[in-house]
Amino acid sequence: MRSTFELIAATGAHAAALGAIGVQAWRETYAGQMPDEYLSGLDAVRRAAHWSKILASPGPQEATFLIRRGGEKVGFVSFGPGRGERLNGWGEIYALYLLKSHQRRGLGTALYRTAADRLVAWGSFSRLDLNTDRSKRFRS
Repeated sequence: MRSTFELIAATGAHAAALGAIGVQAWRETYAGQMPDEYLSGLDAVRRAAHWSKILASPGPQEATFLIRRGGEKVGFVSFGPGRGERLNGWGEIYALYLLKSHQRRGLGTALYRTAADRLVAWGSFSRLDLNTDRSKRFRS
């Protein structure tokens, strides 16, 4: 079932939401796969501080978008140029998180397409490459 949603370009004012979504998504996704102690130790406030720094000074051609459904912020995607020498000339999705209760409604696809379309529009990334490590990267 597809959903109505709104995409929002994230700013520093959204750092707390990004931190909370990231922590909740990790706990939902990795429960039973990672130690409970690790998952319970994830700290939304620390993650928010991390996102606050990133959003305060994004690099060239880097962006983060939140997705809102029914007035609730339920996921996000962050992307930009590939990091490190190995990914020079590539685009990279740094993070894509969606709360479990909002999965299977087309929202993850919308986040992914937002990143892919923006990376291609920026001109350096024109071909999708699905790597064996399951990362989504783009290369000209």
